[in-house]
Amino acid sequence: IEYHYHLIYTHFLISYVMTKFIQRDNLLTPAYLSRLQQMVSGMNGFPWYFISTDVSYPPGDNFIFGDVALMDCPDEEATIGFTHVLLDQNGQESPWLHHFNALVDHVLDQFPFPVKMLRVRLSLLVNNGKDHHNAAHTDHEDPHTTGLFYFEDATGNTHLFEQFDDPNYGTVDERWLKGKNMMLNHEYTVNRLIKPEANKLVLFPGNQYHASSTPTGKSKYRVTCNFNVVPLNDKHDIFDPTTYEDIGNEAVVH
Repeated sequence: IEYHYHLIYTHFLISYVMTKFIQRDNLLTPAYLSRLQQMVSGMNGFPWYFISTDVSYPPGDNFIFGDVALMDCPDEEATIGFTHVLLDQNGQESPWLHHFNALVDHVLDQFPFPVKMLRVRLSLLVNNGKDHHNAAHTDHEDPHTTGLFYFEDATGNTHLFEQFDDPNYGTVDERWLKGKNMMLNHEYTVNRLIKPEANKLVLFPGNQYHASSTPTGKSKYRVTCNFNVVPLNDKHDIFDPTTYEDIGNEAVVH
C-alpha cells in the first residue's frame, strides 16, 4: 500500500510541476521584433557588458557560507558571457530601457492581476564549443515568476529542473548551500527542455531551478531577456487561476 501511495504521490507531484509553465508564441509584432533583433545583435551601438566569472550569477555578489563560496560551480557548468541589466531590483534603469518598454509591457500583460517588475536582464551567450547546460540556479530568493524571451532561433536549450528552492528550508545562505550541494552531487533532474525560438516567451515559477546552455553547431550566439515578476498580492499565482478569480474581467493596471 505504501509503495502504491508513493507512486501516486510521485505522479501527482510530477504532473503538478509539469503544469506550472506558460508559453506564448509570436509575442511581438514582426517590425518591433526585427528592430530589437538588430539592436541586441550589435547594431546602433548597443552596449554589452562582459561577465568573466559565470553568466548564470549576477556580477558583484559574493555569497559566502563559512569558508564556502556558494556561487562557485564545476568547470563544465561555468560559462563566461555578456549581460545588460535594463532594470535592477533597486529600480535603477538602463538608458536603453525605453527601447524595450513595449516588450516589458507585453510581459506584464500576461498577468491578470497587479504585479511589479523586479528585474529585467539581457543575456548574450556565444558558441564556445561546450555542449553542457550552465549552472542551475534561481534568479532571486523571494517569491516571483520568471520569464524568458528569445530573440532568435538558436541552439542552446533552457533546462528546467524538477527541483525547487524551498523558502522554508532555512536562511538564504543555507538555501544556496543546499542548491550548490545538489549541483556538486549531480542531483538535478530535467523537467523540461525549452528550445530558443524567435519571439517566444515562457513563464515558470521563480523558485524552480533552471539553467541556460551555450549555442552549438551553426548557431553563433544566443540572446534572451530575463524577467522577474512579483505579484502585489502574495496570494496571486499566475499558474493557479483560483487565486485570482476575484479580479474578474476588468482591465488590470500594473
